[in-house]
Amino acid sequence: APITFAQAALGGEMRINTVDGEVSYEVKPGTQTDTRIRLKGKGNMQADGTRGNLILNYNVQLPANLSERQKELLQQMRMG
Repeated sequence: APITFAQAALGGEMRINTVDGEVSYEVKPGTQTDTRIRLKGKGNMQADGTRGNLILNYNVQLPANLSERQKELLQQMRMG
């Protein structure tokens, strides 16, 4: 699931499409690309009639074009 740089850094709510419709999930602050989460019972129907789990991989999307202000703020973050 793609998430923004701000969502990854600060956390926040996101909507995830499942076979039963959308569900809300809280992204934890500091989430990294390739973080996997398991949504228990939100996957496809199994042969025994139970629901499988939905595994979600986060992919942090970095902006391609930054404004000068955004670049300045990132420079400040880099310097700590």
